[in-house]
Amino acid sequence: FQKPMVGVVTKIDQCRNPAEVERAETFLKLAGVGSIIHISSVTGEGIEEFADTSNDFRSAYLGHMEKI
Repeated sequence: FQKPMVGVVTKIDQCRNPAEVERAETFLKLAGVGSIIHISSVTGEGIEEFADTSNDFRSAYLGHMEKI
């Protein structure tokens, strides 16, 4: 893809085997994802980072649309 992508691994609080997270990361990287965020809605881990990243992408998109 020519657009930057962010991958999200969810429910990390339920992961008992770290190899599962590594496997998910591998698939995301193979798909061309530039950065990966780990999220747990139970503990709140990664939620703020995800929100910030989403806002950054939204701002960049809206800035691009203004130029068209």
